[in-house]
Amino acid sequence: MTTEIAVANRLGIALATDSAVTISGGGRVKVFNTADKLFELSPQFPIGIMINGNMDCIGVPWEILVKDFREGKGLEARDTVQDWAKDFLTYVEGHSLMATQEAAQHIDDIIISEIFELQMSVVSTVRASIFELASNNKKIKLPPFEQIVDAYLTDRSKLISQYPIADSLEGVAESDVISGYSDRIDELCKPRFEGRQLNEGEAIKFKSIVANVLLRIVPSPTITGVVVAGYGSTETFPAVHAFEVDGRVLGKMKVTARDSNSIATSLDGGQVTSFAQTDVIQRLLGGADPKFVDKTADYIQTAVRKVAETIESQTRPKRLSRAERQKRAELVEDLADVIRDEYENETTKSLTDEFSREFDRMIAMMPKQELIELAEALVSITAVERKATTDEGTVGGPIDVAFITRHEGFVWIKRKHYFEAERNPRYFWRKYGNPPARIGGSGAH
Repeated sequence: MTTEIAVANRLGIALATDSAVTISGGGRVKVFNTADKLFELSPQFPIGIMINGNMDCIGVPWEILVKDFREGKGLEARDTVQDWAKDFLTYVEGHSLMATQEAAQHIDDIIISEIFELQMSVVSTVRASIFELASNNKKIKLPPFEQIVDAYLTDRSKLISQYPIADSLEGVAESDVISGYSDRIDELCKPRFEGRQLNEGEAIKFKSIVANVLLRIVPSPTITGVVVAGYGSTETFPAVHAFEVDGRVLGKMKVTARDSNSIATSLDGGQVTSFAQTDVIQRLLGGADPKFVDKTADYIQTAVRKVAETIESQTRPKRLSRAERQKRAELVEDLADVIRDEYENETTKSLTDEFSREFDRMIAMMPKQELIELAEALVSITAVERKATTDEGTVGGPIDVAFITRHEGFVWIKRKHYFEAERNPRYFWRKYGNPPARIGGSGAH
């Protein structure tokens, strides 16, 4: 993971990102602190891009895709930042390096992951039943396999259905996805359910789950966050457009918009937007940790329920039908839910919004240098917080910082290099022009 920051006012926008990238596989996690995540999207126009999460797109590093776009399409003006983001996505979707094999492997990984989740659920249920029966000195009689599988598939389906469908896949039917990948699901299931294959009903439910995982925005380690920021040719003030990409489904990129805002529409003239690991920034700018808000909401809901249940039981008539008792219990639950929602959506939101707006008002008055220093400091604060916790160090390494204005364009403030400039004069000759004429001697080697 990572943390990325965009700090903007009417003068320009500062972008800052750490260099940590997490690689996982084989049950191990490795963090490297040298990844490049901040790039110019055009060599001519004031536009930049940041990448977070998965650093590959269907087998192709995002860095290559960004630089290929910059060289091939970066000299064409776009009216808005959103247009830059849209055209970049279109370019990525049609890139010649997009491997069909890698796209198929992405689908396979999702199918295998769902098979594994089902198998682990069955194992967990069986283990729990054995321990429960053994602890009560009862003869072991496990629930039927069909019952265990059906319960898992039902619960998993309900969970997945709570996630929204990805923006780019809104018009894709679940039946089309099932039809497109049905044979592959059967092929992957067969060797993994050797002892007892899924019956027809179970297979239908399982394929529906896989289809919905593909269609919906389900948390996944393969998701890439993309942040495009700067100016379109018709924009006087900076804007940010962010979206997430998670592979390809039936030949279409799975894309969901996340943030789209502009200083032109800002109420206070200043704006801080954080991406990827945002909890520390939310705590600082919003005045409250989201985890604290959730825990407090849980406590309030539980306390209200207990008080309401106590009052209800003490004032309840002695003779009451089962239906009336159920109705009263539901009223208690509804009351607790309403108060929790009031706390989360009104009280807490009002306080954090006011806190954030005060911060934005200060940002609106900052000179360029202050915006730059603030963006870098916010990344540093997150890195320090991660070091002081049990986190694997998923935020860290050198901080890259750039500042974009309408007239000066994209300007690097801090940038790491994997090579030293003085050792590579030919790189700069190739990049920016011919070497200087030799004046005596044998010239550079």
